[in-house]
Amino acid sequence: MNNFINSSNAKKNALVFIFFFVFLSFAFCTENLRIDKRGRFRILRSGSAFDAKSAGDVAYVVRSKNNISSIVLADETGYKQCFYDAEMNIVKEQKWNYTSDSPILAVETLYTYAETETLTHKKQRTITRFDEKTQIKTRYNPCGTVAAESVFELNEINQPKKKPISSFMKKYDEKGRVIEEQTASLEHGHIKIIFSYDGKGLRPDEKRYESNKEVFVKTYINEKDYQEKVIFDDGTTVVTSYENGVKKAQYIERNGKIIRSISE
Repeated sequence: MNNFINSSNAKKNALVFIFFFVFLSFAFCTENLRIDKRGRFRILRSGSAFDAKSAGDVAYVVRSKNNISSIVLADETGYKQCFYDAEMNIVKEQKWNYTSDSPILAVETLYTYAETETLTHKKQRTITRFDEKTQIKTRYNPCGTVAAESVFELNEINQPKKKPISSFMKKYDEKGRVIEEQTASLEHGHIKIIFSYDGKGLRPDEKRYESNKEVFVKTYINEKDYQEKVIFDDGTTVVTSYENGVKKAQYIERNGKIIRSISE
């Protein structure tokens, strides 16, 4: 019973906090705010062309002059507030969870942008999960594709440790196709995959390296037929041929010579 009362008080405190922001926004603009019988926000529509419809129970807008500075969405578990710059690029998201006491910040996401001659593009996204003690940093190319990403553990003061738990990066060709992937983790070490294209529209051939040693090769003969090679440290290679995606032959070779065939 006490937990129920504490939880209710926490939600009431959070609503008071939200009402404060709404009050400030009403001081500078006219908004249409709807509240249900339980006192929860349901929907808010701004006086401009902007229409903030909630995916959950709550949606309202906090304005700064003629711009929208933030939007709040909430439900039974907590609320999320999204912050925007003057060009309406999202710069920060905060997800707050209700507790028996005050709401706690569970996840915070920060965005940075870079400008080119023709557009403004997302440069980096940083997601800090205080509930899971991790931080994910993602870097983007001007065209919007992911260039690199790293995952860090948070220390006792919620700052990321210097060495990431895992990371990856991608390189693309002029057609936007991935030509190289590199991953690194404490568990699996460094892995690099090279993709090559023949210009005929076939699937890319692959070469996989672990700690700079070639361990896997996949070569396409046509769209559906291909060959795979698994390479071991002693020079032994297991070669498997596929036709129409079905394994047809497999043999073991060493130093370029076939030792024996493998039958099912």
